[in-house]
Formats: sequence, structure tokens, C-alpha cells
Amino acid sequence: MLFSGKFALFLGACYLFSRYVERHLTRAVVRVELPPQRMLMISSMAMIIAGLGAIFGLSLTIGALFAGLMFSRDPDAVKAERSFRYLYALVTPFFFINIGLQMQPANLGGGLLLGLVLLAAATVGKFMGVGIPALLMNDVRSAVLLGASMMPRAEITMVVMGESRRMGDWAVTDQVYTAVMLVIVITCLATPLLLDVLLRRWPQGDAVSHAR
Repeated sequence: MLFSGKFALFLGACYLFSRYVERHLTRAVVRVELPPQRMLMISSMAMIIAGLGAIFGLSLTIGALFAGLMFSRDPDAVKAERSFRYLYALVTPFFFINIGLQMQPANLGGGLLLGLVLLAAATVGKFMGVGIPALLMNDVRSAVLLGASMMPRAEITMVVMGESRRMGDWAVTDQVYTAVMLVIVITCLATPLLLDVLLRRWPQGDAVSHAR
């Protein structure tokens, strides 16, 4: 109940900032700062918002997501995105480095069996969850391609597992963490290979023509 109240308060504050403050603040930054400094100013404000999200009981990741949403509605803020790309390219690898550092090689053997079970559930669940609705609106080829393309488990799963792992073994054990990371690695590496085979067999142009 307390968390729900904090989340509602944070969400309301984000809405008010986005609706009444962000545009004027961003335009002031655009007027007085050059492009590199604009990026730093907007990034700094986004970091403050992400930190406030953590104070309200959310993770920094969720706070950062809301920060991005608040600035995305403003064209002036979006224009700074070009400068932001360089910072993004620098910082993003550290997220994946941190994910990898939390894996223990000694747990690979113990997490393999559980990983295979989770892999089966993850791939079948994603494939069927996307493929069946697609089949109702398209042909079999399109449904298979859409279902296969959605099988990878990536950033969101990494964020959830990373946050849970930091909470301790009572939330996620080393074995479970390793098993899920194996699912992510296998689905991210195997899916492009599978799609390459499927697209060679069913080229997109043929699939579209067949659907018509």
C-alpha cells in the first residue's frame, strides 16, 4: 500500500513536470547553451529524475524510463538526442558488463538444466503468444516469422534479474540467475540464425504477396 502511494505520487509529479515545466525548462536550456552543453543539462535533469524515482522506491532503471518519457514529448528535447547518442554509446556497454560480472562460471553446470527448462518455456511462450494472434490476421508464414522474431529475451529480463540479484539470494539465487542469463544468450544468438533460415526460405516479398 505504501509503495502504491509512493508510485502514484511519483507518477503525478512526473506528469506535472512534463505538462507544465519541462517545455519551458528545455527551451531555456536551448536558448543559452550550445548543443554539447544542452545534452549535458538535459541528461543531468534526467539523472535527477531517475534518482528521485529510486528515492520513491522504484529502481533507477524505472526512474530513468520515466525521465525519458517526460522529455520525449518535446521536440527541442528530442533534438538533443543526436548529442546524447555519443553518451549512450559510451555508457551502455557498462550495463551489460555489470550483468556479466554477476554471473559465476562455477554455476554454469548447475544452472544448465534449469536453463534448458526455462529456455523451452521462454521460446514456446513467446512464439505462441505472438504467433497465434498473428495467425488470426495473417498467413502461416507471417505468423511463424513474427513468432520467431519475438523469441529473444533481452534488456527487460536483464534489468529485472539484475535488480532482483542485488536484493540477495532470497530473491534470485546464483543458479537461477545463471539459468536466466543462459536463456538470454541462447535466444539472442540463435534467433537471428533461425530467422536467416526462415527468410531465405520465405523471402519477405513472397510472404507479403502470399498474404495478399
